[in-house]
This record gives sequence, C-alpha cells and structure tokens, in this order.
Amino acid sequence: MSSRQNNQIVKEVKVNDIPICNSNKISNDCNEHFSTIGPSLAREIPLTSDEGSIYLNNIAENFNKFCFLLTSTSVVFTHLNRLSKTKATGLDNISARLIRECADIISGPL
Repeated sequence: MSSRQNNQIVKEVKVNDIPICNSNKISNDCNEHFSTIGPSLAREIPLTSDEGSIYLNNIAENFNKFCFLLTSTSVVFTHLNRLSKTKATGLDNISARLIRECADIISGPL
C-alpha cells in the first residue's frame, strides 16, 4: 500500500444485493460474516473415512531431526552486516544498528 493512499469511509455495502448505509449495521454484518465464515467453509469440506494416522506414515524417518552446519566468522559477519538499521529492536532489546557496528567483534564468538 502506498503511504499516499487516501483513507475513504465506506458509506454503503451490499449484502445479498441489499444496500446497507447504516455504519452500525455494516459493522455488525461484517462482524457476523467474518466470525462465521470459518465454520461455514469447514462444513463444506467432505468427510473422509481415512484416519489421520495414514498421513503420518509418509513422513521421512529423520523428519524430527536437525543438525547444525559449520559456518565461518566471515559468513556470520556478512549476515550481521545485512541487518537493517531501521528495524525495531527484538526481544533482547539490542538494536540492529548496534549489532552492525559491533559485527567484527561479535561475529567470532557467534
């Protein structure tokens, strides 16, 4: 979306080809629609007699395993330098700007 986009107020909505102009009615109808659409669509999914376990049989044996790959200081340094300085701090409250400025020092231990 463009930052120059004009905000426009919706003055009329058609529900089942019936125009609605009252803002409270529009709000309530939208709320009703979006709060019931999930269950309505779920009812349209055909039931199957298959048990869910048959889908689990096709998962690879090592699906739940992972491993760490070796990396180098230069790769870590490159990734740290690609952090955007303008992004908000993370859960650790360390700014990306600080991480980038200290990348040469912290890339080794990382």
